[in-house]
Amino acid sequence: MAGTALIGIVLTFGFINCYPLDLNLLLIAYFVPVIVYSYDHYRDIESDKLTNPDRAQYLETKARYYRYIIGTYIAILIALIFFGGQSIIEMLVFFTIIIGGGLIYAVSFKNFTKYIPAYKNIFVSLEWALAATFLLMIYNNQTITAFTILVFTFILLKYCTNTIFCDLKDIEPDREKCLKTVPVLIGFNKTIIVLCVLSVITLLPLLFGVYNQILPACTLLFVIFAAYDVAYVLLAYKNRNKKNWYKYGFLADIEIPLWPVILIPIIRITQAL
Repeated sequence: MAGTALIGIVLTFGFINCYPLDLNLLLIAYFVPVIVYSYDHYRDIESDKLTNPDRAQYLETKARYYRYIIGTYIAILIALIFFGGQSIIEMLVFFTIIIGGGLIYAVSFKNFTKYIPAYKNIFVSLEWALAATFLLMIYNNQTITAFTILVFTFILLKYCTNTIFCDLKDIEPDREKCLKTVPVLIGFNKTIIVLCVLSVITLLPLLFGVYNQILPACTLLFVIFAAYDVAYVLLAYKNRNKKNWYKYGFLADIEIPLWPVILIPIIRITQAL
């Protein structure tokens, strides 16, 4: 779902801000997170045997080919940037930083979570909020605006909600590793409360933007997904004692890919009325 999430963000906010969207841009948005998460999943095969055995078993069968698969992804991404023909140097530099940061995080930065509370959530959310907002900006030769800052803040908070929720399934392995994730620090029940509150707070940058006429009123439709966040968090809480309850994480994973599927048709219909 990693690649489709970034596509979902690019499609949704590109449409909202009337940015030109093309297949090359969407493919770049797909391959950047795929490269990072393919490597991260490859390194986490052993720990996934406890929390995601199906994925671990699948990855083990592909392990010997992973370096070639990831190398192919990188080659495709570079080709897309060159063939796109827009801001090539800026795109190469930016994604070298984003992908390099993601790979280094998988190798060593992840251990910082042993010493810095919520480091994992902050780092991952910051990385993908930067990737989404600046991909649109750089690809379309735009400068940083109030729109960019508000969208960045919204995506940052949204990813924080998602990553903290996903950490719930790893609470026991993370506790054994002495990782200071939010669920380990405050416990399962309090994390549920934090997630519900955070789901509402996430809307504040959008409300500010609409009130000050920086964002169009249609961005208020994201209230649908704030309600969606609260619903799947409470569903996970209700079923916390059931075996494999963590599979509710799928509901978190598909949220962002659903943005353009649900919001763009609603916006088009309301504009046509």
